[in-house]
Amino acid sequence: MPKAFCPVCNANIEIEQEDASLFNQVRCPECDALLKVIEENPLELEEVPEEWEEDKEGDKEEDE
Repeated sequence: MPKAFCPVCNANIEIEQEDASLFNQVRCPECDALLKVIEENPLELEEVPEEWEEDKEGDKEEDE
């Protein structure tokens, strides 16, 4: 199982192989930060700003 460091809390986290693809989003089990895979080898994560997450949810509601 691939491992990476959370850029928010610096925890060493394991990520399921199927979730370790470029641009997939995962949550840190330690701090619950929303993270995006920005590099596959070596595995590197970047925080997704919460306001971006809220904007995407708002877009889905408007589309309905």
